[in-house]
Amino acid sequence: MKVCFITADPGHRLVTGVADLLVPDHQVSTLSPGAGGAAAPTPADVKFWGVDDRVFTAVRRSTLIPPDPGPPPPLPPPLPLPPAWALLARRAGRAMGLEVYGVDIIVTGPDEPLVVDVNAFPGGLGSHIGGPQALADKALHGSRRIDPTDTDRHRKRAAHASRPTADRQPNTRVRPRG
Repeated sequence: MKVCFITADPGHRLVTGVADLLVPDHQVSTLSPGAGGAAAPTPADVKFWGVDDRVFTAVRRSTLIPPDPGPPPPLPPPLPLPPAWALLARRAGRAMGLEVYGVDIIVTGPDEPLVVDVNAFPGGLGSHIGGPQALADKALHGSRRIDPTDTDRHRKRAAHASRPTADRQPNTRVRPRG
């Protein structure tokens, strides 16, 4: 059984759907251990890795299913995943106050994702196309808070990137002499 375990530590809360992510932190009470219950293991986990508003995904064989001496069961196709699942992953990372994060989801029914884990700075981010570049951009440009519900953000970014370079300020940072 893959257990959804919620501790009583501050900052942890049970999230059972997108609506729970929309509740402001100050309105959420701390939950006791085991509040999340349990879910039966599935043949595959859906892994999401996020850097700010960029999300990368993969479907991986669950480590909770014992190995079978016969051929492994087929994995579900990795794409297309419902767009709402990537939004759920971004909101789960944001709800935990993370800018670089991993979210593990299992499928408990037809189009019924269940978030079972949210991690800070997850392993495996570098194994996905675009992941290393997103992490490098994050390191170079520093921390910034992203609102994943801001649908105009991508339009604004594209408009800014398409402006002529003469309109942009050059990098005039001067290193002090010591």
